[in-house]
Amino acid sequence: MKKVEKTDKSMMCFKKIKKANIFLVGIGNIGTCLLNQIKEQQKNLFKKHNLQLRVTGIADIDKFLITQEGIELKNWEKLFGKSGQKKDIDFFINKMINLKLENSVFVDCTASDEIAGKYETILKKGVSIATPNKKANSQSFDYYRRLKKLASRNGVKFFYETNVGAGLPVIGPLQNLILAGDEIYKIQGVFSGTLSYIFNNFSKQKKFSQIVFEAYKNGYTEPDPRDDLNGMDVARKLLILGREIGLKMELKDIRVESLLSNQCKRAKNLDEFFEQLKKSDAKFHQKITQAQKNQKTLRYIGELKNGKAKVYLKEVGGDHPCFNLKDSDNIIAFCSKYYKTNPMVVKGPGAGREVTAAGVFADIIKVIKEPLKNKAI
Repeated sequence: MKKVEKTDKSMMCFKKIKKANIFLVGIGNIGTCLLNQIKEQQKNLFKKHNLQLRVTGIADIDKFLITQEGIELKNWEKLFGKSGQKKDIDFFINKMINLKLENSVFVDCTASDEIAGKYETILKKGVSIATPNKKANSQSFDYYRRLKKLASRNGVKFFYETNVGAGLPVIGPLQNLILAGDEIYKIQGVFSGTLSYIFNNFSKQKKFSQIVFEAYKNGYTEPDPRDDLNGMDVARKLLILGREIGLKMELKDIRVESLLSNQCKRAKNLDEFFEQLKKSDAKFHQKITQAQKNQKTLRYIGELKNGKAKVYLKEVGGDHPCFNLKDSDNIIAFCSKYYKTNPMVVKGPGAGREVTAAGVFADIIKVIKEPLKNKAI
């Protein structure tokens, strides 16, 4: 009987429930999709993996809702709509910190510079972060380095797999190569699922502005499509990868060819932007006509080589690795000490609310399942 009791206790320890308390900021395309995915998988994760995911806080640009018992996800929109708590991001973060809940995870599904600037405070207080928001890792190199150090020192996680390839595994495999002693010589590819979608669907028969609007409506773009078309989204991704391989780079070090006119840049709102974008249709029609005449297509390329980075529009032929893309595919090639003659290539959907939300979801799961392994820079 004593042996049975001992076995039962060990089994109970083995099946100990792992909990996560999620504080989500941003309930646009990605945030809403993430909540739906968590709702659909909650029972399955608990039943099969002893993982209990509880959404404890939700915030958008106007207000927030926090409840220590967890928000019932089948009614989250109704409950959130009734919330009378006006948004104050500092109050939201302080309340999350003061609750001191087990495995608290701050999930930032915005594209906000302000919220990215709060990561330092969050990590200092022992709260993990999972985010598709590129703004933190593309701020100053010193800030990027401090976030890495804080996560390591405070025993929490800072996961941002979706910063570069949406749902594609890019950051994790690259970090593993570096840990294994590899040295990256060159990174090149199509880094924007948005611009991949646009140029895969752009032809002489379709207007450029029409394709951009379609991408925006389908959730392939940033909340403001200018963050894609100005090249800065690709530049930030290239910057993050450069920093991951050990380069002390700043955003200003990247040479960027913008796809926007000055009038588009100065537009006061999205409606005005799309009206101004129509004035660029003739220019892009000329570019695609010339490319097709040369039996080529247009690709918006990011390239990092010999410590120098650039983002530019290029005609590519059938022999170029970026030629055969479809829909919102990204393709990223790494040339390295271990992959000299045949680059390591990651290819697949690089945009879309579902795949991006799924990538964030996977990062949340890793927070509570994976041991801390990354050392501070």
